[in-house]
Amino acid sequence: TADSGIALPGMLPEPRLEQPGSGLQAWIVAADDRVLWASPSAQSTTIPGDDHFPLAPGQFELHGHRQPRALLHLRYPVIWEALDDAVLTFHVVADRAPFDATIAVFRNRLYLGLGSVTLAFVLAQLLAVRWALRPLRSMALQIRELEQGRRHRLGEDYPTELHPLVSNLDRFAAHEEARRRRYRRAMDDLAHSLKT
Repeated sequence: TADSGIALPGMLPEPRLEQPGSGLQAWIVAADDRVLWASPSAQSTTIPGDDHFPLAPGQFELHGHRQPRALLHLRYPVIWEALDDAVLTFHVVADRAPFDATIAVFRNRLYLGLGSVTLAFVLAQLLAVRWALRPLRSMALQIRELEQGRRHRLGEDYPTELHPLVSNLDRFAAHEEARRRRYRRAMDDLAHSLKT
């Protein structure tokens, strides 16, 4: 403005600063809390919150207000050389609702994405465990057939890691079969002896 010594372009680079009720307002305030400039969107409003602690030039403060509605407030003091090194504070206030809506959408997508990845990971783990335990299920079935006498040895189609177990079980089954044969032979001999 001409009386404050601050020259701003006629058309502001952010169109929302030109529209009242757009949710974005800006002010330039002197060190004595005198408003030197206010954006057209802030003509009928005041800067929210009067209890700000002083900031050194170059520092900034971003905080939120909840009353009367959720706002984000940025303060940034600078030394303005054209005004004899006066300290001016730039205030920008934005409606927090679009920010909160964006965060809510991001959170929902994040939860949905994490849930989908977790579900896919659990399903992949279940399929991997099921596939990895398939040879053991096959072995359990063949051992049951060994017990019932429908099989005399386990098959050969097992992974390399199970070959020692398969060979041990085959040796055990062969040993049990030999023991059964000896027992049967002994019983046959005993029966023949009793007859004679």
